[in-house]
Amino acid sequence: MIVTGLVPLIIVLIPLLTVLSRNLREIEEEKVSDLSRQLSRHVAEVMDRSARDLESLVTNPFLSDHQGKIEDKLSEMNRLVSVYEAYSDLSLYDKNGYLIESTTEDYPSHRDYTSWFKDALEGKTTISQPQRKIGSEGLFLTVYLPVKSKEGSIEQVIKARLSFDRVMSLLRGVHVGENGKILLLDSLGNVICDNDLERLKEKFDPEKSPSDWLLNPVGTYSDPKGNEYLYSAEVLPKALTHVDSHWVVLAMKPMTEVMAVTRQAQATLAAATVGMIAVAMVLGWFLSLKISLPLERIGHVARLVAGGDLGVRATGGGAEEIDQLATSFNQMVSELSQHRSGLESLVLSRTESLRRSQSDLERTSARLQAAFDSTNNGFLVEDSGGDVAVVNDLFLALTGASREELAGDSERSVLSVFTGDWEIPEGGLESWESKVGADEVIDAEVTHFGEDEKILHVFSSSIQDHRGKKVGRVWTVQDLSEQRRLEASLRQSQKMEAVGQLAGGVAHDFNNLLTGILGNLALVELDLEKEGGEENQEHLRCAIRAGERAAELVKQLLGFSRRSRMDLKVCDPSAVLTEVRDILTATIDPR
Repeated sequence: MIVTGLVPLIIVLIPLLTVLSRNLREIEEEKVSDLSRQLSRHVAEVMDRSARDLESLVTNPFLSDHQGKIEDKLSEMNRLVSVYEAYSDLSLYDKNGYLIESTTEDYPSHRDYTSWFKDALEGKTTISQPQRKIGSEGLFLTVYLPVKSKEGSIEQVIKARLSFDRVMSLLRGVHVGENGKILLLDSLGNVICDNDLERLKEKFDPEKSPSDWLLNPVGTYSDPKGNEYLYSAEVLPKALTHVDSHWVVLAMKPMTEVMAVTRQAQATLAAATVGMIAVAMVLGWFLSLKISLPLERIGHVARLVAGGDLGVRATGGGAEEIDQLATSFNQMVSELSQHRSGLESLVLSRTESLRRSQSDLERTSARLQAAFDSTNNGFLVEDSGGDVAVVNDLFLALTGASREELAGDSERSVLSVFTGDWEIPEGGLESWESKVGADEVIDAEVTHFGEDEKILHVFSSSIQDHRGKKVGRVWTVQDLSEQRRLEASLRQSQKMEAVGQLAGGVAHDFNNLLTGILGNLALVELDLEKEGGEENQEHLRCAIRAGERAAELVKQLLGFSRRSRMDLKVCDPSAVLTEVRDILTATIDPR
């Protein structure tokens, strides 16, 4: 466990060393850059001070008086050279470039044709690049100063040589580490300040372009010998050098010294880390005895409890807090055991209650399903979204619809069932659509014309919850076809009953009339027998038989109208036909 705790420290240490190395490198770069900036500022101050000292020569009354004596001017120039250390020598030229007088006898030129001299004749103060003087060490700056007359015309030019030692001594007094270098380069890459005087006015590195120092002011440089340096190049513009080009102050520190600082910091950090690891191991060992081991024992007991064993108990040991933790843990396990027993009893009770409720629900559902399927009405329920929630087979059979047709997501899916051969009264399907949209009741009879004509009673109303919110719509259909046929038969029976009653009344009246007719015919027959009229007797007998037959028919009508029992008996068809023939012969016109 102690080793595991050290892993994060090691993981953090590795990137920390990398970041430390990078930061130390940046610090060293900043130091070198700051040094080059400070030196460039000092060089600029030296050059600026030298330029101001030169301005005093122009205003010197002895030198500016071109009509003055040469001896006086030479005496003044010697005085100035002795007073100002910066002046190596002074020379006075006329405007044609001829030497008038000089403080040195070994001056190489008695006439000056340089461009700097020509610029001085135009009123400009010019300073040349650092130059070597043959036979002497170090470098010099040559300055050309125009001397104006009182009228403002340039009559003479002072040529002063300034020693470059002031700048060189400034740079030589600065050290970059133990073996670092401070160099001053001109715009061509020539060395104009170095501890090695033999390198003055030589290329610092012939293979390196002078512009590289401007493009990469900070970086690493390897000399021809393979030595690597951390450098910082600070550019002095010509406005600060007072010459025609810029200079570059180059501060260089060996990378071995830079890396030595980094390695020392890394070693210090590593030593501190080792010390921390040692302290951490000691503390970890101590804490493991006091905290970790007791906690592991409690953790083992906790895993047993999590596995369902509530009979185990934790033991203390170690710190006082561990004992309190073990006591609290054991108390919690005891309470869990009690709660577990109570929960098991409660679960058993709830399970039995749920089982009974489930059984009751299944029975209720079965009864509802049986009632739903066995009802004489077609039944359909839509939910609040217009989808069909419940539909029985009788609804599909009566309407001729299929479950696929009713699978739509709008109420039109139900109304579309009654299109086609269905006759809808009172406005048709459009009125139903408006009632459905307004949550109104639909109560109507529709007729289907086709091979099997049927009449259905359709009822539909919205379903609302206890808050009055619409939650669906119910549709019921009832087949009235057989009922309407029975009603038609009933009406026909009622008509026949009325006809029977009417026939009974008529038959009763006819029976009374026939009684009188037959009685009188019987009397006439008796009289004819007495008188002996044979021909008339035959006609009379036909009339009597017709009356008797009419009386028999009236008797049958009375029996039908009164729903009395008919007296059925066997008869002779030949006699019945003969009787009917005789009646027809007597009653039908021969024509």
